[in-house]
Amino acid sequence: MKNMSDALKNVKVVITRAKGQADEFANVLAAAGAQTIYFPTIEFRAPDDLGAVTDAVSRINSYDWVIFTSANGVRFFFELLHRFGKDDRALTGVSTGVVGPKTAAALKEYGVSIDLVPEDYRAEGLISGLVEAGLTGKRILIPRALIGREVLPVTLREHGADVTVAPVYETTSPADMDTDGLLRVIGDGADTVLTFTSGSTAKNFFAAFSDGQLHRFIGKAKIAALSPVTKKVVEKMGYSVDIVPAVYTAKDLAEAIINDLCTYV
Repeated sequence: MKNMSDALKNVKVVITRAKGQADEFANVLAAAGAQTIYFPTIEFRAPDDLGAVTDAVSRINSYDWVIFTSANGVRFFFELLHRFGKDDRALTGVSTGVVGPKTAAALKEYGVSIDLVPEDYRAEGLISGLVEAGLTGKRILIPRALIGREVLPVTLREHGADVTVAPVYETTSPADMDTDGLLRVIGDGADTVLTFTSGSTAKNFFAAFSDGQLHRFIGKAKIAALSPVTKKVVEKMGYSVDIVPAVYTAKDLAEAIINDLCTYV
């Protein structure tokens, strides 16, 4: 049995989330004694083409719902909303839905009330809640990443909704990923956990390494994925996932890693 403060002693946890978005996750792991290694594999920016969101914002009150699938979607949407001379009052009379508690917290920072937070923190959970609320003839705006899962808009349309997908940000791969530096820290991958909170973090991570570099550590390192969706992306690339939390938040992922690696009092 181990104390919480040294539960992950000698364990190295590689964090691939974007800069500034992994502190809570890292703090939980560090409190358990882990060595947290920041290796961001994604960064965010507004897309070059803002046509869809410009049009959506100009007629924002014509929508019945605005659905946010990430905290980044919230942040970039409101940045663009403000750029177009509007604020949170523009959503007065429009119902809002979010995919989970982190997205809800981001939306609450703008003073917007939330009408739907599903128990299942995935697009599938949002779909269930929206279908229950009734979708026939409803106009729904989804401000999201330029490239995202299509299950949400496609399924909502199948249930009779008029859905507008407005890209408000896109993910890119950082140009300065120091793969050699990471290899020096993790060595052969023993006592190492690679963490992925989205399909993009995983894809960009593995794309950054040559086959020879991956061979050095991928057999011994454990892989932890935030959700079944991320797990599926990793598996499609030919790698096994060892840890997936029951609840799809970064804090729960950190706790799942701790629980998987040790028993503590």
